[in-house]
Amino acid sequence: MYRVEIASDKLQQAAVDRRRRLDEERKNRLFDPKARIIGIDVKALEDQIKIKNEIKDWEKLRDDSFNNQMSDTNKLLMHLDHQMANQHRNNSKNLEDFRAEKQKVHERRDFDLYDPNALKKDLPGRVGDFDERLKHQSNLQKFEGEDLKSTERSLEQKQQMKTWSIQGMYERELKKKQEEKEKKEFEEYKEIVAAKSRALQRAMDKQKADTAKNDFLFNQKLSEEKRKKEEEFKLNETEKNFQEIIGQVNGEILTENPDSFNIGGGHKVRVDVFKGFNNYQKHEVLVVQDYQRREVEARRQHEREVELEWAYKQEVLNRASILMEQDSEKKRRELAIKIRKENELKAKEEKER
Repeated sequence: MYRVEIASDKLQQAAVDRRRRLDEERKNRLFDPKARIIGIDVKALEDQIKIKNEIKDWEKLRDDSFNNQMSDTNKLLMHLDHQMANQHRNNSKNLEDFRAEKQKVHERRDFDLYDPNALKKDLPGRVGDFDERLKHQSNLQKFEGEDLKSTERSLEQKQQMKTWSIQGMYERELKKKQEEKEKKEFEEYKEIVAAKSRALQRAMDKQKADTAKNDFLFNQKLSEEKRKKEEEFKLNETEKNFQEIIGQVNGEILTENPDSFNIGGGHKVRVDVFKGFNNYQKHEVLVVQDYQRREVEARRQHEREVELEWAYKQEVLNRASILMEQDSEKKRRELAIKIRKENELKAKEEKER
């Protein structure tokens, strides 16, 4: 329905600008002696690609070496961590076993203070008339405050305290020896880990030194190759420049040979030696431009006529569609009125029934 019109003058100008830009780019390529005479140095490009590939291979070898070192170091540290975990687990197990075997609850010296069955084990104050504890000369019961076995009990308490003291000394001595043994084993383990760490550090330092030495030798080799290539390039550049100067001096441009302008005797010319049109060529260009202008004007006139014709047809179609829409709307209104009247008549009939 809608059409976007683009000015033909702008399209024509854009085409002219594009052709001029292409001609300028072609002129730059033709007048560039390096691109026209020398060309591309394939050998230099191949050497550069070879050097880049060697550098990539050497970097890959170096990365693989570092990765192997990191993997070995990680394995060694994991092994040492595993040993430390096993040692800690064994020490904890030995401690629990010792507590379960040597430090039972009922064997503690203060167990009688919180024994839950102490009252069940103890004898009552009086078990009968023949209780040996209450047998006195007067056959009287035991009076409150009397302690007939205080001497024996004091001796037993002293003996018990002595036994507890000896047992405590033995336990402290045993604990001290166990701690010294564990400390000694831990110190030995630390020495082993430190020795392995030092050996690993020395190996890494040696590897780094070897890598740095190889890097220095490789860079020195690359520098020497680069210097030789630069010298060769300078010699080749000087020789090519000299040949170009000789060619320009003895060429047809400076000698101004008119036969060298045309290509095959036709109207085409060599742009690298062309110095301008003659009067006949200029006249031909003006004639062709005038013909092209008339042709463009005729094409524009034809396009305007076509646009007007399409606009007229579009207007006719729009009017026809509007009339059809109005007719359709009128029919819908009439149909609605007819239906409403029928509904009112039916409603009236229903009401009368």
